[in-house]
Amino acid sequence: MSKTAYAEHRNVTLPYISKLVRSGKIPTVDGKIDPVAADAILDKKGGTGKLNAFDEDARLKKWKADLAELEFNERAGKLVAVEVVEKELNKAFTVVRRRILSMPTKLTPVIQAEATGVGIRNVLEAEATEILQELSSYDPESGKTDARPSGANGNVKKASRKPKAAGKTKRKRVGRKKPTA
Repeated sequence: MSKTAYAEHRNVTLPYISKLVRSGKIPTVDGKIDPVAADAILDKKGGTGKLNAFDEDARLKKWKADLAELEFNERAGKLVAVEVVEKELNKAFTVVRRRILSMPTKLTPVIQAEATGVGIRNVLEAEATEILQELSSYDPESGKTDARPSGANGNVKKASRKPKAAGKTKRKRVGRKKPTA
């Protein structure tokens, strides 16, 4: 089959078929194309008869470009290995887990000293805020937090912790409005 006839058969342009023949991707016998062999080759590549998206050279070039981009981004600090992220998250969550599990022991004496529900809530809010502050100040480089647990020197204060006065919160009310009496 001639190049022109094969191009019409595949519904592609003659220059495209000529290019494939010159590059050796479509075999010829005495200048003629064997349509069965050529169809098998093109169908194996993608079924459309167009090799551009499935061409080995194009795929290899794209793969090399993608790899170079990944390596560049990794060296520039834009990419981090999944294992590193998992390790750092595990460290941060371990700190938070330890702090949450220590709340009952740490706050029992303080809560027992409170006379009102508002005071108890203030103590619990203060501890939760402190834990969240510690999580937000976690530095993966050092594996430590910038925030001190409770005392100025890093030692945890015991039951001498003074809760906020009942009813004097700095936060706005969340939820439904109070019923007016």
